[in-house]
Amino acid sequence: MTNRHSSEIVHIVQLLGYKRHVHRDWFDENNLAATQHVDELHHKHLAWISDKNSVAKKASYKHARKTTQRELRTMKDAWWANIASELQAAADTHDMRSQPQASLWSKARRKYTDS
Repeated sequence: MTNRHSSEIVHIVQLLGYKRHVHRDWFDENNLAATQHVDELHHKHLAWISDKNSVAKKASYKHARKTTQRELRTMKDAWWANIASELQAAADTHDMRSQPQASLWSKARRKYTDS
């Protein structure tokens, strides 16, 4: 690449910026609730860490951890069920405008089946 070409690219990027892709994820729609659960878990963990000998704080932290994991899984499963019903409705009506959802499904399924 020449210096002129690279400087042109730098100026174009500064002027226009990069294209931002917006992806739908399960936590986007549940961000507030998920944050509240994680914050509660974090506070209970800090309380237990500050007093490692407290059996009550350890039990409280473990209960909060179990509850947080259960609630986050429930939110994630509900989001996936909603996406599946949207895709099924699009497939039933042969709605080709909903095809981007199909690519979302295949990409997200690969990304989140391991987690």
